[in-house]
Amino acid sequence: MRYEFNIVDTSVIGDVYFHMDYDDGFVAYLNGVEIMRENVGVNGQPAAYNTFAYDQHEALLYQGQLPEEYKFAEEDVKTVLTNGLNVICIQVHNNTNTSSDMSARPFVTLGIKDASNSYDNVPTWFKAGEAWMHTNFTIKSGGENVYLVDNGANIIDQIASPDMQSDDSYGRFPDGNANLAYFGIPTPDSTNNSAATYSGYVSPPDFSIDGGFYSASQTLALSDTFPGAIVRYTIDGTAASVASPQYFSAIQIDSNMVVRAAGFSVGYLPSEISSNTYFIDDYSTLPVISISTAPEKLFDWNTGIYTLGPNAQPNVPYYGANYWQDWEIPIHMEFFDANENLQFEQGLGMKIHGGWSRTQPQKSFRLLAKGRYGEPSLDYQLFPDKEIYSFKRFILRTSGNETAQNGTFFRDALMHKLVEDTHNDYQDYAPVVTYLNGQFWGIYNMREKIGRYYLAENFGVDADSVDLLQFDGAVIEGTNDDFIDLATVITTQNMADVVNYQAVEARLDIPNFCDHFITQTFYVNWDWPQNNIKYWRAQQPGWKWRYILTDMDFGLGMGGSVNDNDIERVLTQSNTTHAFMLNALLNNTTFHNYFINRYADLINTTFTAENMRNLAYAYRDSIMEDMPDHLNLWGGDMNTWQLVNIEGSLVSFLNNRQGPARDHIEQYFNLNKQVDVTLNVYPEGAGTI
Repeated sequence: MRYEFNIVDTSVIGDVYFHMDYDDGFVAYLNGVEIMRENVGVNGQPAAYNTFAYDQHEALLYQGQLPEEYKFAEEDVKTVLTNGLNVICIQVHNNTNTSSDMSARPFVTLGIKDASNSYDNVPTWFKAGEAWMHTNFTIKSGGENVYLVDNGANIIDQIASPDMQSDDSYGRFPDGNANLAYFGIPTPDSTNNSAATYSGYVSPPDFSIDGGFYSASQTLALSDTFPGAIVRYTIDGTAASVASPQYFSAIQIDSNMVVRAAGFSVGYLPSEISSNTYFIDDYSTLPVISISTAPEKLFDWNTGIYTLGPNAQPNVPYYGANYWQDWEIPIHMEFFDANENLQFEQGLGMKIHGGWSRTQPQKSFRLLAKGRYGEPSLDYQLFPDKEIYSFKRFILRTSGNETAQNGTFFRDALMHKLVEDTHNDYQDYAPVVTYLNGQFWGIYNMREKIGRYYLAENFGVDADSVDLLQFDGAVIEGTNDDFIDLATVITTQNMADVVNYQAVEARLDIPNFCDHFITQTFYVNWDWPQNNIKYWRAQQPGWKWRYILTDMDFGLGMGGSVNDNDIERVLTQSNTTHAFMLNALLNNTTFHNYFINRYADLINTTFTAENMRNLAYAYRDSIMEDMPDHLNLWGGDMNTWQLVNIEGSLVSFLNNRQGPARDHIEQYFNLNKQVDVTLNVYPEGAGTI
């Protein structure tokens, strides 16, 4: 696509906005200079006409959503725009040559600094946003000192910021006066003189009984000792507000109930919302997560994140549905351990998570800790086997495409946990029971969320200085420049050469690379490496590229069989950069021998039938008592789950995969034979090997 336009005087041009609605990828050029690309190729390198986009990307405008926006500052634009003729060119790429659709709708909007207007009106949906001035720091919600200094570091003014809730502010009233006040509506770039002010916050209401688990009905009283305060409350999960019912008499609780309350008083801002969940004659052997939010934020036809909504396409996976949108809602979470003790409660953001599994009745959730909800992190050890005590993101996963009706409901978690002591990067797991506004919503797989915060939490790297990619180079964080260069080196240079191989060793974590391919091919995960592949490095000297296991639902017999020669499939049929890299590296004798020996080592240790069965049965047993309620809610029966899905499918695979996997390695690499070696310690029982 190519479009020419004229500019009389570039000096009157301010910021420029570029909006793009596309399916599946694009590169945009302005006067021959690349200004933006998404989902294809490498920044700065021209993409050939027949280059495929990394992944599917659905257009947005036809679904009633806004196109993606890119803003270019005036000083950057002036280096590209010229007086007279200018040309914008868009190169569009599809994900496959069999895709049924491809689209591109670009919009270029120029900011004009004077009264002239020689161009079309902007689209009705265009919003340039409010360009408030921002500092490069934030103020703690718990309060801290804020100073205003001049160029000589002399203090001009200072304020001791108090404890504040999200979206409130604190400052001088009237302007420049020594008097300080709270503002319920902040006044950026404006005077404080016309704003409504408040003397502080009402104290939160008191609950006569704690939230938690009770064997019989309870009576709850609410009170607030703040002078003149009234209490307003809800029992449907909605955050209490000035529009909520006023509390007058005790609340009778005969079944599960979420009670949320806040204090209100004239001249003061409302208190923080207090939230308690009460479980009546309802118990679990697992940790319990209670999520409360306004029901319409979940289930409203037009705005609920859980529903199909008015813009869904008629066919699976119903693109355009509400649950495909990147909508985030505020929630309150309470976390009870397996002994029914409340461990934490906190405000969080929540989105629907996953791919096609979004179409299932039980959907996965992504939880986000952000300052706007109260605290910027969730400070609790969610996963007992990892020494991580603070999280920014985590997932409540349904086990993806493997449900309790057609599978085990823990297959992906099992595959991750089996290799925790290898060189693999993996997502940890803990099973929980989840309630939405007091209603039982089934068993969930609590999992780590792969992203820049996962890398910071697990490896201690700077979350803002990482390259995180997927597929053949699609950028999640950072850039793909270094990886594309590394892949090019591996696939075009002679890896049998010692010097070339050593150069690759300095950039690619070889033990991790090998364990990743060994693990995936042993599991026969046929939905990889063309899908579900992520890899990363820190943008610091000495860090190498590493692969992360993710979304292996179709492994361990869910998609393939014990007899599938998956190493041959990957090395001869997988048209991916990663398979090409492995093929090239196998030309190096050192790598070749290490890969084969490492495969044998893992089959003899991590992937023995006994080791895998033990963990599988432990996972089965951990959710056994809660599974009848889960199946009663979402469908299925215990006999099928235990005898068919676990024993007949999963355990059968675990018991019988080792022999075929060894045979496939022997056949593919033309090895002479397999030899059994027995190692003993002396005296017997004196140690381990």
